[in-house]
Amino acid sequence: MATRSLSNLWTYKLHRLKRIIDKHIAEEYLVGTGLALREARTLAAIGAFGPLSLGDVARGANLDKSQASRGVDALLSRKLVARKVDAHDARAVSLTVTAEGEKAYKVALKTAAEWHYRLSKALTAEERVVFEGMLDRIIKVAEEWPPAE
Repeated sequence: MATRSLSNLWTYKLHRLKRIIDKHIAEEYLVGTGLALREARTLAAIGAFGPLSLGDVARGANLDKSQASRGVDALLSRKLVARKVDAHDARAVSLTVTAEGEKAYKVALKTAAEWHYRLSKALTAEERVVFEGMLDRIIKVAEEWPPAE
């Protein structure tokens, strides 16, 4: 399974694409919402999937738990999200978007959707369906790694 170059690997290309998108979308999030990339992704996850626990925020925002925690702390300090402690389990908290956070969430969601649309234009409608299906299958394999024997 020899390869001539790292740049020929599609996993390398996906990582490169992610870095390019992160750079540009981070600038747009900052201008549109005043939030850094981590905070905007954290807010987007809570807005889209909330109320969420911290672990769920990390999964939803595709961040590790420490990054999600810092993102939540920044959003709490700006009063863009609220924390509610579970009445039956003081260790359990749920995070929700505040009214002020909802405004920033809508801008972040619009920015993400615009990037999705920009990149999608590189493919035909049929190619997008195939590509999204292939990505879903690849993600499933990656999430199930290592395979059961």
